[in-house]
Amino acid sequence: MRKTTFSSFASALAVTAVVHGLPADSSDNPAAEGFLAAESDAEAIAIADRVMERLGGRQAWDATRVVTWKFFGDRFHVWDRHTGDVRIEGTDRETKQPYLILM
Repeated sequence: MRKTTFSSFASALAVTAVVHGLPADSSDNPAAEGFLAAESDAEAIAIADRVMERLGGRQAWDATRVVTWKFFGDRFHVWDRHTGDVRIEGTDRETKQPYLILM
């Protein structure tokens, strides 16, 4: 179940990410410093590589400042990658009142 959840999230992120239109280059996705491929799951690496490709390639991802996505249909998230700020907007299921969370 965890794999399916990650795959769904990764697909949603890839589809809704704000990318600056730079050309994709899936061969240019160097591993982060300290990443140990031998100790990582091959399928997880393949999923991460597909997500990076859908995001427009590493250069486009590195140039992206803001990423937005929705969870559960109406919970809207905004993530500023440079500052780490997160904004979450939604509606409480029980009270039907809108809410805003700033982190």
